[in-house]
Amino acid sequence: LSNVLYGLSAGRYTQFHLVEGPNFTATRSLKYFEELINSYGFCRIRDSHLVNLNQIKQYNKGRDGSVVMSNEELINVSRNNRDILMRKISMTNSDDY
Repeated sequence: LSNVLYGLSAGRYTQFHLVEGPNFTATRSLKYFEELINSYGFCRIRDSHLVNLNQIKQYNKGRDGSVVMSNEELINVSRNNRDILMRKISMTNSDDY
């Protein structure tokens, strides 16, 4: 899981974008994977994206906010998921100390 940057919803499929190696598509929905790996450092930041918290390089404040992933890709965070993301980030960072 550490090699996964994020999962992207593609209808009934999920496209996984990786740190290294080719991206791949799984024949399950993003919701399925959210329930499966949510407790392993992943967070749903919008309807279409499930991100690996360990691959977030930066959080940008703003109306909704956005995250910069370790590959420099920018992903917007929905207003509905911003507080959940911030809680999970603070929990992840506190585990490092």
